[in-house]
Amino acid sequence: MLRWYHPTKGCLAAIDFIDVAEEMGITCQLSGYLIQVACEQVSKWRSHVSKSLSNLFPNQEPEASTEATFVNATGQFSQRLSVHVNLSIMQIRYPQIVLQWQAALKKYQVPASAFQLEIAEQILLSGDPVITDSLHKLKSLGFGLCVDDFGKGHSSLSRLHQLEVNTIKIDRSCVQELGCTDGLELVKTMIDFGHSANLNVIAEGIETRAQMQTLVELGCQYGQGVWLADAMPIEEINDTLIYRRSGFT
Repeated sequence: MLRWYHPTKGCLAAIDFIDVAEEMGITCQLSGYLIQVACEQVSKWRSHVSKSLSNLFPNQEPEASTEATFVNATGQFSQRLSVHVNLSIMQIRYPQIVLQWQAALKKYQVPASAFQLEIAEQILLSGDPVITDSLHKLKSLGFGLCVDDFGKGHSSLSRLHQLEVNTIKIDRSCVQELGCTDGLELVKTMIDFGHSANLNVIAEGIETRAQMQTLVELGCQYGQGVWLADAMPIEEINDTLIYRRSGFT
């Protein structure tokens, strides 16, 4: 998550300044910087996790893979490390976006498969040929594609298939309605749809244990939200790559 440590206003979330960056026309430069930072950090995390696993389980070898792995509560090697990076319309339409990623991947020797590129559902629905072309090129490099805020719009199956989407993220507004029957049925439908389409499903905005338990019971694979973990600085993340406290796989 992008943060700006302002000298007088303190820590600002991206939503507090990204519009200003777009108005100033520096979004693409900012994007290039973030791509470099993301690739550099993934390279460091992969190294950290690999060394930590060797120290924790000297007699256990992880499955052959070019990616780092997590360890679950039973000490078994499980989910591969995947970092999500949000892309705005302006970023995707930027002519150099593919070259920016290619250069950073090569520089830091990390695979594109270590990343999930998140696009808002409204971008998916735009049908913009420039956006479609850029996303196809990024997919061909090995990136995963994730639809953010799923449930706010009206995504079509054809667009999900056309862009080879890997993951959908159920919008937090839907998760907040889990306590009512209609909300529960809506989220269940989205989870079932994701599974039937062979998509990973992430629930956003999990704020309570009850929400998490309900989502696990409904078969949701992944989740994010303040109940699971607050946003944290890079230096505090390393240990969470080894041990996690959620009920998700």
